[in-house]
Amino acid sequence: MVARVFAEEWRARFFVRTWGYGLLFGLAFGVMASRQKLWWLVAAHSYLIAIGLSTLVLLRLSGRLNELTHLSLVLVTPFLALAGLLQNPPNPISPVFLVLVPLLAGFLLSQRALWFWLVVAIAFGATSEWAIANGYHLQGPIRPHHGVIVGLNLAALVLLVVSFVRWFDNMRRDTLSRLEAASKARTIFLANVSHEIRTPMNGVLGLTELILAGRLDDDQREKIELVQRSGHSLVTLIDDLLLITRAESGRLVLSAGPTGVAKVIADVVELFAPVATQKGLSLRANVGPEVPPSVELDGVRWRQVLTNLVSNAVKFTQQGAVEVRLMAQGERLVLSVTDTGVGIHPEVMARLFQPFEQGDDSTTRRYGGSGLGLALSRQLVEVMGGSISVTSQAGVCTTFTVDVPLVASAAALANQPPVAPHPRRSGLPVLVVDDNPVNLLVARGLVERAGYDVRVARNGREALEAVSRERFALILMDCQMPEMDGLEATRQIRLSAFSQTPIVALTASGLPEELDACRQAGMDDCLVKPVSLEMVKRALMLAR
Repeated sequence: MVARVFAEEWRARFFVRTWGYGLLFGLAFGVMASRQKLWWLVAAHSYLIAIGLSTLVLLRLSGRLNELTHLSLVLVTPFLALAGLLQNPPNPISPVFLVLVPLLAGFLLSQRALWFWLVVAIAFGATSEWAIANGYHLQGPIRPHHGVIVGLNLAALVLLVVSFVRWFDNMRRDTLSRLEAASKARTIFLANVSHEIRTPMNGVLGLTELILAGRLDDDQREKIELVQRSGHSLVTLIDDLLLITRAESGRLVLSAGPTGVAKVIADVVELFAPVATQKGLSLRANVGPEVPPSVELDGVRWRQVLTNLVSNAVKFTQQGAVEVRLMAQGERLVLSVTDTGVGIHPEVMARLFQPFEQGDDSTTRRYGGSGLGLALSRQLVEVMGGSISVTSQAGVCTTFTVDVPLVASAAALANQPPVAPHPRRSGLPVLVVDDNPVNLLVARGLVERAGYDVRVARNGREALEAVSRERFALILMDCQMPEMDGLEATRQIRLSAFSQTPIVALTASGLPEELDACRQAGMDDCLVKPVSLEMVKRALMLAR
């Protein structure tokens, strides 16, 4: 949409500039013809000026650029073909100006229009040159300074062609620059939205986890779990939007490492097995023996792609089976997810990998979902250097195939689910620093459930005072706070006598640059809100 707006703006400016040159050309050569009393040429150039002025006025009044471009080409093409015949001797350069006709059609209209007007220009040009060669031209007085006029025509033609090329290059650069700015603005906007949603969702999800840890009857537990699942769905949607925006703008950076691809498949199949069993589906995985145990790729993104595909397969399959297959074919790793679900109609296939696209409105009503999963999967797979495709027969089966480069790794496997953490107990309390009372309540409750005493501070200055009075096993530090933010407080702690105290960031931003800023300030790790008890326990593994 943004690109289309920029293109329309540039096309209008290009059209106006082109006619600006045309008016100058018509005026200059019309004056020269009048001084030489070549009234047919004066009339021809007056005709050109009248067309240009009328067209620009119509563009201002109606804005119908495409129609006015076609009208201009229809009226100007005969002028360019005949202008050389209205002189004695005839001007052989005038028909060459017809090269501008398809050039303008290509810039202002479409590729199809370019070919059409190229044929028209060739026909008019060939006819004009044939007429000149056979003496079919105005038999009037010989035009003085004919060689100078031809030279000026040639110079004007070269100037116009060079100007068009430069304008087009400027258009391309400006459009790319503005698209990049728009993409960056969109990313910043989504990052801000993500931050503003994560902060209250941290309270919602954290408090529901604390409530679920208490005594509840079945009805209460079911309702609280529904609130928790809904909150996680909202956070996932925001994460997907932010991720797909970064991928589209080319700012998504992968973290490749040794990954047990077969283990990831087993984990994802195990994750969706209860849902498949509840629906009476057979969910199975088949990994070829030729697949290396460890492959170099981004395990997190690989898991995300596989999760999206298996989730869709289970969701859209009412009976039958879902099969996940992984094979190594030469230097390619090929993943396929096949289901016996509703299938995909051919007219839907073309837009299937576009954001927010689903089969139709009934698909959203019946199955839910945001329509981002496949679009995000395509972006992630392409960033990995691979491709994703789909084959389907409506009402029979659907197969999604992912093809990525296969680079075997001899290193130890990464991205494996770690063993459940057991925080070390040193007897020292944990300092929780956050200006938001709800987030402070959540973090305090989770740390206490992990078995630690808690002290609290509401900004960076209070944290510095607390650190100067008491030793802590670990500090959970919010990043954005009044008076002194978490980054500055961390820097000052690292310069103090208590520089060895582990500090873990609590941030509502998952952007890589924000996480890097935390680490550069001296923080040991980062927890992205909303935080869970499991995340807090893993952070407490760093405690002294």
